Amino acid sequence: MLGVQRTLIRFFCFGSAAWALTVLSNNALASCRFYNGVSSALTRTVNFGTLIVQRDTPIGTVLATANTGAYNGGRYFYGCSVNYVHRFAMEQFRVISAYGNNVYNTNIAGVGIRVLFFGGAMPYDVNFNGPSTVALPEPGITVQLVKTTSGAVGAGVLTNGRLASGSIVNYFYAAYASLSGTNTIIPVACSVSNTSIPVPMGNVPRSQFTGPGSAGDEINFSIPLDCDANTRVKVALDGNAHSSGIAGVLALNASPTAATGVGVRLYYNNAPVTLRTPIAAGTTVSDGPYAIPLVARYYQTDASVTAGQANSTATFTMTYN
Repeated sequence: MLGVQRTLIRFFCFGSAAWALTVLSNNALASCRFYNGVSSALTRTVNFGTLIVQRDTPIGTVLATANTGAYNGGRYFYGCSVNYVHRFAMEQFRVISAYGNNVYNTNIAGVGIRVLFFGGAMPYDVNFNGPSTVALPEPGITVQLVKTTSGAVGAGVLTNGRLASGSIVNYFYAAYASLSGTNTIIPVACSVSNTSIPVPMGNVPRSQFTGPGSAGDEINFSIPLDCDANTRVKVALDGNAHSSGIAGVLALNASPTAATGVGVRLYYNNAPVTLRTPIAAGTTVSDGPYAIPLVARYYQTDASVTAGQANSTATFTMTYN
């Protein structure tokens, strides 16, 4: 520790921001300066890559998070012999979003940015007593992208540059967090009009099942969407697959009064679906409603069928491009 005797390591918490400070004897620090081989402000970067944002994502959702990592390997690298004010400030994006909550507008409509250090959202100041030094350990500075408006966000590439700075007020800048690389925002062009879809299967006489592979009547249903024009739509269906392993057959929901020997089979375009596998469901022609047509029917899986409740549940996952 710079050869200074009686050195004490302390960890302080001011508000929600955690700091690593080294308190040194008075002769160890002559002024505010850099340490441990550092001679000027350090910069660390974040990158989000390609981010797909669904249109019906709620306002305030954190879309992505990235950390700069520790500065100078987590070792202290600047400090003062006198009392000082440490400031974390926003740099490139400084206009607060309509959502608020320390989220600032970016160059992409509906996508905001929030920068934090150990949970404390910037900008903010902290008063420190000297002599002391400062370290910015793991995970370093955290950057979040946040949805700030309802509906679809804009499309494009986030502008690179300095996002935030750490400085000793009236002395020097010590640390920067910057956005680098290509950070592309792709808005999803559809939203699901109804996320819970009941499919009444009706009452089916046991006599309709004549052996394994026989089936009840086809029940048509659809997944309703609202989409932009020229959107390629895919859907993947999932659920508790029947133990028979027959393609597209779901097991019935467990119940003391459940029927046996049958399952619910799902079809798309006259073919059994493969669970958990995306189905190319077409390309929208115009803006507005778009429905994915599906079929369900009871399907005999065993040699015999017993009467009872025959309910089943499936989930669906939409992807668009």
